[in-house]
Amino acid sequence: MASKHTFLLFVVSIALPIISPAKEFTVGDGKGWATDFDYQAWANGKTFRVVDKLMFKYPKGAHTVQNVDGDGFAKCTKLNEGVLSTGK
Repeated sequence: MASKHTFLLFVVSIALPIISPAKEFTVGDGKGWATDFDYQAWANGKTFRVVDKLMFKYPKGAHTVQNVDGDGFAKCTKLNEGVLSTGK
């Protein structure tokens, strides 16, 4: 019986972080999406998961955000679709 409880505790401890709700991160926090900002320092210590949302705040019309895959990021090329330019 104890092994069933131990197994259940193990399963819950593994599953709980996976099923926890997504977090929303504002990239750059109060600074928003801007030039001359250390985004690596901003990301340091944060754990991002696939279900999390990254919000890019920038003045409307001032910037665009491109959806790219890993290869496009590495080669600095963009996809034809996936341009986000609404700003906030």
